[in-house]
Amino acid sequence: MTQRASDLLAEVADRLSTDATQSGMVVAEAVRAIEPELLKGYKDGTIDELVNMSISFLRALFRSLRPDSKLPWPEYYTQAREYARRYAEKGVPLESLMEGLAIFRRTVVARVTDELGESPYADEVLLLAQSRLGDVIEHLNSMFIRGYLDWTESKYSARQSELRGLYHIASALGRSLDVSEIAEVGLRETLKVLGLQAGAVWVRDGARLKLAKTIGMQPGEEDEFSDSGRSGLMRVLEVSTGPAESRVDRIAGEWSAIRAELRTKGVLLGAMTVATRLPRTFESSDLEFVAAVADQIAVALDRARQHTKEA
Repeated sequence: MTQRASDLLAEVADRLSTDATQSGMVVAEAVRAIEPELLKGYKDGTIDELVNMSISFLRALFRSLRPDSKLPWPEYYTQAREYARRYAEKGVPLESLMEGLAIFRRTVVARVTDELGESPYADEVLLLAQSRLGDVIEHLNSMFIRGYLDWTESKYSARQSELRGLYHIASALGRSLDVSEIAEVGLRETLKVLGLQAGAVWVRDGARLKLAKTIGMQPGEEDEFSDSGRSGLMRVLEVSTGPAESRVDRIAGEWSAIRAELRTKGVLLGAMTVATRLPRTFESSDLEFVAAVADQIAVALDRARQHTKEA
């Protein structure tokens, strides 16, 4: 590889990195058309953020073609790993992320080719550009894979924690006929598994629900989660349906919370809310776990009520 080819590539890299706006807009449109799943990585799901990211990323890729590039690639690789983990959380396939990166790679090669035109060094420069670009892309793909593995490992650990929590709850509830103890055990274990700070349990008392237990809430705060609670403080975002009898709602507002019915044999025996004031996006697995716990609590409450009637 001649020094002239290396110098020429550096000149091309400087020109392209100086004005990457148009190329970034073209790439963003291509990504949206080919891999629309990647828009899930942006808050509003629109192309504006994608365009800004594309321009910045292309500028970095162009600059990486220089032999004396001073880009903080270790920092970029760490960010790529974290971005990949977030995409994994949103259910975006790893292949979509890699294809998105391939679009950027093809764009860089195409722009370099255009800049070289009929230069007698074109083939040599292009080969050098592909080599330098290939190293960067290989590292980024590796970080993407690690990010997805991080998410898979965390999901496995979370699932194990949920199963242990359900076991402890079922064991404790199976030994108790005291309504207050049932409410406390179910609530405390649920908060522990989900890493939440506050919650409340209500049990049916005639035609109404009576507060049985609160943890981490100031007096009166539990009213925000009742059907007659103060308006505007929460809204239902999602209703989970599945094999559990107890319906579960994911709600938001001043609290990020999951609210569950306590239902068994078609009868509503109470309700439970677990919550945090910190920003928290609950996954479907969180709702399924709370629904399973709610069913366990409902069965225990039903058994306690039957015991009271027979006593």
